[in-house]
Amino acid sequence: MKFLYPQFLYALTAILIPIIVHLFNFRKFKTVYFSNVRFLKDIKKETKAHSQLKHLLILLSRILAISALVFAFAQPYIPVNNTIIHDKYAVSIYIDNSFSMNAENENGQLLSIAKDKARIITESYKSTDDFNILTNDLKGKHQRIINKQLILDEIDEVESSPNLNLISDIINKQQNILNSSNAREKTIYIISDFQEITSNINDLELDSNINIRLLPLSRNEMSNIYIDSCWLNTPNPIVGEEINLKARLKNIGQKKTDFSINLSINNQPKAIANTDILNEKIIDFYFVCDSIGWKEGKITLTDFPIQYDNDFYFSFEIKDDILVQSLYQDQENKSLNKLFNKDENIKYSTQKISQLNYDNLMLQQLIILTEINEITSGLSRTLNNFVEKGGSLLVFPSEKINYKDYQLFLNSLNANYYISLNESPIKISRLNDKHSIFDGVFEKLNEKLNFPQIKKYFKITQFTKTEMSSLLDFENDQSVIGEYNYKKGKLYLSSIGISDIFSNFNKHALFVPILYNIASHSSIKQSLYYFIGEKYIQSNFKLSSDKIYSIENNEISFIPELQIDKLGVYDQIKQQGHYDLTENNKKLSGLTFNYKRIESNLKLLDLKKIKNISSKHKNILTITNKNKTLAKEIKEINNGKTLWKLCIIFTLIFLAIETIIIKLT
Repeated sequence: MKFLYPQFLYALTAILIPIIVHLFNFRKFKTVYFSNVRFLKDIKKETKAHSQLKHLLILLSRILAISALVFAFAQPYIPVNNTIIHDKYAVSIYIDNSFSMNAENENGQLLSIAKDKARIITESYKSTDDFNILTNDLKGKHQRIINKQLILDEIDEVESSPNLNLISDIINKQQNILNSSNAREKTIYIISDFQEITSNINDLELDSNINIRLLPLSRNEMSNIYIDSCWLNTPNPIVGEEINLKARLKNIGQKKTDFSINLSINNQPKAIANTDILNEKIIDFYFVCDSIGWKEGKITLTDFPIQYDNDFYFSFEIKDDILVQSLYQDQENKSLNKLFNKDENIKYSTQKISQLNYDNLMLQQLIILTEINEITSGLSRTLNNFVEKGGSLLVFPSEKINYKDYQLFLNSLNANYYISLNESPIKISRLNDKHSIFDGVFEKLNEKLNFPQIKKYFKITQFTKTEMSSLLDFENDQSVIGEYNYKKGKLYLSSIGISDIFSNFNKHALFVPILYNIASHSSIKQSLYYFIGEKYIQSNFKLSSDKIYSIENNEISFIPELQIDKLGVYDQIKQQGHYDLTENNKKLSGLTFNYKRIESNLKLLDLKKIKNISSKHKNILTITNKNKTLAKEIKEINNGKTLWKLCIIFTLIFLAIETIIIKLT
C-alpha cells in the first residue's frame, strides 16, 4: 500500500488528544461510610471495572476514527502495474481513422467506438492535465498540447481518412509531442483495429518515461473484393484501334464470389464483365477510342461493406504521332526511311551526328543510333537523361566503334557492352515469342522460322547482375537484340549493325515488326494513376522554373512544388479521382489519384500477439476492458485501487461505535 499524500500522516499525532483526555478525565468517587459495607465494596469494584472498560472502548474508537480520517486525507492506494500517482498527467490519444475503421462489430462502427473510447479516456483525467490528439491525417493543429475541452472538441471532428501510417511512426510522433509537456506522468493511448500491415509494434523505439496503452478493436468477420491495379496492354493506343486494358482483382475471403465489373471512359460505358474470383484474377477489357487527347477511365464493382476500393480511376493519352529520330554518322539509313516514312502514325526525322540539336533529342520518343563511331560525353549525358525520363533508345553499332566510349556510355545505363568484333558467320537459333514486341505478330510460330543471315557480330559482355530480356538469340546463346530497363525508359542493344555488311536483317521480314513495335512501345508514358499519399509525381515533359503550374479539378486547385522533373503534391490530394495539370489554364496532362489499397487486406494483428508484445515491455499495456468499464480500468491503472473512501467509511463506523457506547452505558 502507498499514499498519494503521505505528508498528512504526520496528523496521526492527533491520536494523542483522546489519550490525554482519557488520562486526565478519570471519574472521582466520594467516600460514604455505612454500617455494613461488605456488599457495597463488591458493588464498588464492579462499577469501577465496568467504567474502565467503557473508557477504553471509547478511547479505542476515537483513536481508530482519527487514524482512519488521517488515512483518508493521505489517500492510500494499492498500486496496479507499479503505478505511481502524480499531480499532473500528459495524455496523447491516437484515433485510427483509416478506411478499415469503417468496419463494424456488435457495438457499431469501429470509428464511432474509437471516438467514444477517446472521450472516456479524456474524462478519466483532470481538467488541469495536458492533452493531445493524433489521427492519420497528422494535421498541424494536432501536433501540440491542448486542454481538456479542446481535445473533446477535436474528437468530435475526427472523420474517416484515406491516409495511413505505421503504428511505430504514430507513437514516435506522440512521444515527441508529450516530451514538450512538464507533466511527470506521460501516457500514450492507441485506439485501432491494428491491421497487420501497419501494426509494426515490434519496431517501436520506446521512451522509458512514457507509458503506452493499446486498445485493440475487434470487428465482425468479413470478406472484401477490390480492384488492386490496372495497366494498358496496348503500348501505344491509337484512334480507331482496339485497346486492351487489364485489371487485377483480389478477394480477401474464403469463398468464391460472383460479381460484375464495369469500365467507363470519359463517363461513357465501354465494357462490362461478369466473373467470379476466389483469391486473385486479371480481367481483360477491350475498347476503342474515336479521338486523340487525354482519356479519363474508371473501373467499378459493387462490394459491401468495404466500399472505398470498389472504384479505380486511371487516365491515359492518345497521341497523334510517335516521334522517332535516327542519328547517323555520314549518311541516312534508307531502310529506316522506307519503314517509318510510310506510317502516318509515326513522325520520323534524322540528324547528322556532327550537327546535333540536343534540345530536339529530348522531344523524341525513340532515338535510333545508326552506326555511330564515337559517343561523346555530351551525347552520352543527353541520351542517358533521355532514357532516364522514359524515352527508348535503339543502338545499332558501327564496324569502327570506339570501344571505350561505348563501354562508358552503356555502363551508365546499367547495360552490357561491346568487347570485340567477330567476323565469322553465326546463326540465329531462337525468337522470344513471349516478348511483348512480338504480340500479335504471329498467329502461330513456325518452328522452322527463317531467320536473318548474320555475317559478323559484336561479342557482348554477359554480366549476371544485368537484367536483360532478349528478342532474338544466337546459337551461342548471346542476344542479337537485348532489351534493358533503365529508370523510366528502355535501351535496345543490337549485336549487329543495320547495314548490309553485318547481315540481311534490314531486308528480312522480321525487320518491319521488330522496328515498328519498338517504336510503338516507346511512347513516353505518363503513369496511369498515382496513390493518395505519394509526396511526388513524375512529369513526362520538361518542367520550367519560369512557369507556374496548377493541379486542379472541380473541387480544389493548388500550386504544386516544382522540383526539376517532378511535382510535390504532399497531402494536398484528399479525394480519389481525376485531376488536370495546367499552365495558364491550358491542360498539359491528366493526373489520376486512387486511395491506397494497403488497407484492402483486412487481416488484423492477433490479440494474443498484441498481448505477447506488450508483456515484453514494462511500459506497454493492452487494455481490453472486458470485465470492467474503460473508465474504471483507466482509473485503476493510473491511481491503483484507491482506499480513501473505505477510510471515510471506517471513520464513520468508529464514530458511531463511540456514540453507541456512550449512550448505552
